[in-house]
Amino acid sequence: MSLVVKPTQKSIATALLQWSKLQAKRERIEAERDQIIAPIRTRFEQRCAPIHNRANLKLEPLQQQISQLETDITAAMMAGISENGDIKINRVSIATSIVEVATRSEREIDAKAFFDAVPESQRSAAFWSCFKTLVAKAEKFLGSRINDLAHAKRSHKVQFSRNG
Repeated sequence: MSLVVKPTQKSIATALLQWSKLQAKRERIEAERDQIIAPIRTRFEQRCAPIHNRANLKLEPLQQQISQLETDITAAMMAGISENGDIKINRVSIATSIVEVATRSEREIDAKAFFDAVPESQRSAAFWSCFKTLVAKAEKFLGSRINDLAHAKRSHKVQFSRNG
């Protein structure tokens, strides 16, 4: 059953009431299911416990060896990176595995250098749109005067919750 929900208080309240009833029904069905399954799940987990324990005993030393190899390989790969960022070994590939150095670069332009590099005659709206100021740093610098300069961008998200 689908309602046409109009952007009015009454229409939204009617739809919300239907939503709430359906949610309550879903919760009752899930609770009933979980109650029926609980003893079966408990027996299953008890019967599986020895299998899990045996496997975990075998897996623990393997995981330690894997972790140590990952640490050693990472150190060897990182040792091949020079101070200026040149990578000696970027990637090592075998039939079953690959290890590679993933590089993420973030560029930053000094605001004063950028400002000085653009002649005043070229400081158009496009030029000024290049500047963004981090509010926290600007607020430390300007104090409450930041409120006169900042423009809040708002986004909205509708959230649902049931009472009780």
